[in-house]
Amino acid sequence: MSTASAADWYVKASAESGGSGSKAKPFNSLTDAELVSGEGDTIYIKQSNKHAILDGQIVLKPNQKLIGLGPDVRNVPENAAGARITYTGGGGSGYPDGAIVQLSSGNEIANIHFKDFLYGAIGGIDVDFSGANIHDNLFTGGNIVEGFQRWSVFLKTSSGSSEVIVRDNVIRDGVLLAGIRVDHLEDSSGTYHFEGNHFDNIGLRPHLFWTFDTAFIKASILNSSANDIGALGEFSEFANSDSILMQMSGSSIMDVVVDGYTYDNTGQFGGISNTGLELFIIGDGIGAPPELWANNAQVSLKINNSSFSNAVTEAIQLNNLGLNSIIDVEIRNTQVVNANPGQIGPLFGLTGAAISLLPENTGNSGSRASLLIENSDIIGSSGYAVGVYDAGISGFNSDIDLGGGVLGSLGNNRFLDNAIGDIELFQTGGFGLFNWWGGVSPRIDLYGSGTFESVPELQTDPRP
Repeated sequence: MSTASAADWYVKASAESGGSGSKAKPFNSLTDAELVSGEGDTIYIKQSNKHAILDGQIVLKPNQKLIGLGPDVRNVPENAAGARITYTGGGGSGYPDGAIVQLSSGNEIANIHFKDFLYGAIGGIDVDFSGANIHDNLFTGGNIVEGFQRWSVFLKTSSGSSEVIVRDNVIRDGVLLAGIRVDHLEDSSGTYHFEGNHFDNIGLRPHLFWTFDTAFIKASILNSSANDIGALGEFSEFANSDSILMQMSGSSIMDVVVDGYTYDNTGQFGGISNTGLELFIIGDGIGAPPELWANNAQVSLKINNSSFSNAVTEAIQLNNLGLNSIIDVEIRNTQVVNANPGQIGPLFGLTGAAISLLPENTGNSGSRASLLIENSDIIGSSGYAVGVYDAGISGFNSDIDLGGGVLGSLGNNRFLDNAIGDIELFQTGGFGLFNWWGGVSPRIDLYGSGTFESVPELQTDPRP
């Protein structure tokens, strides 16, 4: 339908039955709006009193908009009047049948409070969801009633190329509430722009990307925050709710930029797997079936201008268990503060580090990794600041450049008040020139073959 012929429809939770869908006589169900609306139409959710909430589902048609009217739902009191939607019916795993809103191509969803939904809020499962623009919404609730993950946005495809924007949303206060999940299979590809999203006090992951087969994802996570992730109520100590999880199978490829991201776990929720950011190339050794193992997977990850504070385990964890797979990571202008590492290093009988890299899980796997760190602060780790643990047996399988090395790092990093030491290396070496070690000689512990060069050192603190 052309823009010129597009129509406007109105829905209100507290409206009387028999409405026409006009502004004066709105529908009282999403189903009514779905039945009469066409491609390119706009469906407005009128604000209702604090006791009224739409309970239902809608399958959007291409280029439709679903817009909440009234004040910004992210900023009004919880029980104030607003455009609120839930869905408490459905069954099974919840996708796609359990989602409140099911996407088509070119949809826009804005200024809606998705509240206490039993399954998921917005889903695009095996459909063309390219062009989706999901912004300025609020997602809350999802306590333990049944064991479903309540994804705020869940996108999954096996074909085509997608472009999606998810920005300026707030996801908060839900034991089984999760954020944004993107799965790409077969030869599909997607470009994703995530910006200005804020996650607080939720039990499950804010971001999960998973590529399979030969799929490709390019994603940017910009100017976003996550606090107290893993708040699973009585089960919080067991939470494995990384705030960003990048997971890879097959020969898939990811290209991810994280810029202006703030992670803080002030409530100290979660167990030894509850990281600030985890990159995980799947392979042997974790019980995953062979069909999920990676072979020739490749990932580029750039973390800039970000901070990771008070992680209950590693703040940044980079794992390469695949065959012939490549990890390339650059960290610049980033702070990692008060991490409590306890997962990767202990696998080798060692301590662990705030930033941990496993470049190769088994000997002669053909995998490798590179890690560049520049202009960053690693402070207050209960273990080491940086650790690299290489299980390879045929020479080094990683390039570690914290300054003056082959990757071009300028150094200028600060390593301060790390309880056990600064650098922990197993079967690898690296460079860390032109850094500030707090005015004392760095503690560098090497296990197996390898060297680490740290001289010349900075003589003054670059960021006093």
